[in-house]
This record gives sequence, C-alpha cells and structure tokens, in this order.
Amino acid sequence: MEDGLFEITQREGNQRYLVVLRDAQGEAILTSQHRELKPMCLNEIDWIRMCGPDDSFYERIDGEGAWSYVLHARDAHILGTGPKFETEEEREMGIEAVKRFASSALLSDLTPDIDLTIRIPETLRQHARETVALADAQKACFRRASV
Repeated sequence: MEDGLFEITQREGNQRYLVVLRDAQGEAILTSQHRELKPMCLNEIDWIRMCGPDDSFYERIDGEGAWSYVLHARDAHILGTGPKFETEEEREMGIEAVKRFASSALLSDLTPDIDLTIRIPETLRQHARETVALADAQKACFRRASV
C-alpha cells in the first residue's frame, strides 16, 4: 500500500459502520465513531479530507503515560481518534501521518452488500405494527376518559 487507505467496516454484527484511516504500512492512524448508515461514513470521510491536513482541528490528549489525539470537524463534532502512544513525539508523528494521508487516501468498502428489498419491507411492517398499537392505546385511553 503506497497511499493511505480509508476503510469502511462493520463491527461485531451490530450493523453500525466505522471508518478507519490507515497509513502506508496499514497501521490505523484514525478511527471514527460508529455511524448508523454507510452514507454517514462517506460524509465523515469528506470531512476528514477537508479538516485532516489542518493542525488547528486536532485536540492533543495528554494522559498518564499515554498520548493521543482527536480530529474535530469545523462544527466541532468528533471525526476520529488516534491510537494511544507512549510518547508525545510518537503522537505528533501520528498527527503528521493523518495530515499527510487524509486528503489523498484511497477508499475501500469492506462492508457486506445489504439487500434492502428485504430489510425495508420488514421495517415498514414493524412501523405499521407500532402505529396500530399506539392507535389502540389511544382509543382505550379515550374510552376510559369518556366513561
């Protein structure tokens, strides 16, 4: 891998998505928060591409024997966090790697294809069941109030 790489993955069957930015050696240098939908990950990648090269968007975290960083968007939401480092110098090298790879990293989608023709009708059926149950509860409440 000569360039950096954005990977979109799903973790542990929870159906939530995650973006990982990897350096040229394949090491994770930035990991996003979990997202509910894949398009949200694509949006996060756009934000990382815009904000990643700019040092002002990094929050440096100093801990007891562990240093890290957080990349924020222009609206201050968290785009991703870096790994834990043993020294402050390693943390700065990690930030420099994100700056170097963020704008030009390739994209790899490692998520399985989802057949939405099956999921959407089930979602609609569940929504219909919940709506009917709510209406029944409201009718029962109205009947009690009018007695």
